[in-house]
Amino acid sequence: TGRAKRLAKSQLAIVQAELDRRSKLLSTGTRKEQTEDEGQIEQKDSQENKTTSKAPAHLNTPQVAAKRREAIREYHRRKKAEKMKKNIEQQNHDSERWFNTLLDTLRQDANRHELAARNYAKVPELFTLHIEHSARAFELNRILDMLMIYSQILQNQTEDK
Repeated sequence: TGRAKRLAKSQLAIVQAELDRRSKLLSTGTRKEQTEDEGQIEQKDSQENKTTSKAPAHLNTPQVAAKRREAIREYHRRKKAEKMKKNIEQQNHDSERWFNTLLDTLRQDANRHELAARNYAKVPELFTLHIEHSARAFELNRILDMLMIYSQILQNQTEDK
């Protein structure tokens, strides 16, 4: 019913059309004559292709065709390698930009905490906040130093390669 029925009808129509086409072909001549005719047509096509080919005969040999196919494959391999290299460079650039953004954000936080610590140090009642912000600024500066040392190590390794 419904969709399945429509699909079955359309498939049946396709099969019947193919059977009708084959019966017409068989009624016009025997199968042997058809295969001979098809063989002659294929020979004519191949002769026409040879004569209308723009390339000289010595460039249409199987060895030359194989060499040409291999050159095409090598071209595509090279293009794929270049594309992968470009993607890796882009990823390196993106990760470098991310790392620099991280360092800038940490520097800004450390500066903000140092400024708050200086401001709170002036007011005796807020001395505990001064200590807290000083400690946070110290920790952020320590993390920044470690990250900078790590980035220098990575740069030295990439320069050695």
